[in-house]
Amino acid sequence: MEQEKKHTWHPKLNAHRAIGIDIDSTLIDGPCSRRLQEWVWDHYQELDLHLVTFRYGADFQYVAQDIGEHGLKLDMFKGLHGIDQDFAELFWQLRLKVGDRVPESEEKRLQHLRRKWLRGLTHHKTTEEEYERLFSTVAHWKGAKCKELGLTALIDDLGEYVRPGCDVHGVEWIDALNL
Repeated sequence: MEQEKKHTWHPKLNAHRAIGIDIDSTLIDGPCSRRLQEWVWDHYQELDLHLVTFRYGADFQYVAQDIGEHGLKLDMFKGLHGIDQDFAELFWQLRLKVGDRVPESEEKRLQHLRRKWLRGLTHHKTTEEEYERLFSTVAHWKGAKCKELGLTALIDDLGEYVRPGCDVHGVEWIDALNL
């Protein structure tokens, strides 16, 4: 008699029936990706799994190929959802040029970095308020998308960029770097 294969079990993941999964540094090329890939293989038929990614444009077009190189198939997921290119591109390009904002809690210790960051915004004809609006739109997008799809959790490596939206929309953020 052939022994039935046991499903990979994870305390946080198995607590949900509908989950959004980030791609880069989460499902592929991250420190816990192999474990997550095994979990997906064991559970994709019984769960509502969606890929929810900050990818857009050309990078979005290569999702099937990229996950395929890691033994996964696009049809293992109920949907593939990429961020809107217009606001994502504007935010990520600005962030690349001026860097991450200096948290207010670090302002005293890092006043010179904050001044440099603010000068960078000015140089690129962007106000701090505009940057914050873009940041908020990006930070809330994955949480909002998960809620819209009825997903109760999001597995992602970029906590700073996704946790605020998950919190606002009642979606549990699961840290992909510590699965």
